[in-house]
Amino acid sequence: MSSYYEQHKRRKKISKGVKSVMLLFVFSIFLTAGAILFMQGNNPELKKEVEKLKTEKENKEKELKIVQENLETKEKSYNELKNKLDKN
Repeated sequence: MSSYYEQHKRRKKISKGVKSVMLLFVFSIFLTAGAILFMQGNNPELKKEVEKLKTEKENKEKELKIVQENLETKEKSYNELKNKLDKN
């Protein structure tokens, strides 16, 4: 029969499976951090493409705003003409 101390010591030890899971978790943290650092600006071609797409987006937004303004003026004039015809 083992002593109380030996039983306590055996229960207190971390199993090999738990140790390996903890090691894999720490390893995944390092890999994630490395990937984030790599993607944050180490690729100049990607930066150029992002800037190009941002400028295209801004241009399209400006065009859309102009088209919406034109549509509003056309609708306004249409409604005015319609009201004039309805009065007559």
